[in-house]
Amino acid sequence: MKKLGIFLIVLLITTPAFAEKWICYDELNFSIVKRVQGDCLNLGVCSGANNTGIASNCFEATAQEYQAGSQFFKKINTSALIGSRVIDWTQQEIDSYIAAQASSTDASIREESKTGFDGFNSQALAYKALVEILIDEINLLRQAITEMTVETNQLTDRNLPPRTLAQAKTAIKNKIDGGTLDNK
Repeated sequence: MKKLGIFLIVLLITTPAFAEKWICYDELNFSIVKRVQGDCLNLGVCSGANNTGIASNCFEATAQEYQAGSQFFKKINTSALIGSRVIDWTQQEIDSYIAAQASSTDASIREESKTGFDGFNSQALAYKALVEILIDEINLLRQAITEMTVETNQLTDRNLPPRTLAQAKTAIKNKIDGGTLDNK
């Protein structure tokens, strides 16, 4: 009996175990949100022992489905047969995704560029110093033009008041949002 017990222990230790493979997906667009291996109860995929109470947006995948789910631009076809539930996105879905990513990246870059003037760090201070120097120079030119206009009695409607740092920051942020700097 003791030999049988040792034999069973050795058999259990040396027998390869196969973890369950699970794929969970977004129920609105059927995109894969997670792929996990292991006991569904421990992973939170099901609510009871022996795979009972499996979440409605998860399924136990075949090895091929699990592998296919690791690739990008894949989604779930809930009406397909077991073994063929992981499918490719359509070209329209791929194009829409790429356009959305590009738009998000563009907006993020623009926002980061604008906030560069508002922080207190070396980059923000350098931008502010440069802009303030340029404003000082521009204001000197504006003052000279105004004085010259008064002295020569020409262009009497040209009153050029000084510019402020706040005006320059607003103008720069508007220029960033306008997209005219993108290809320069």
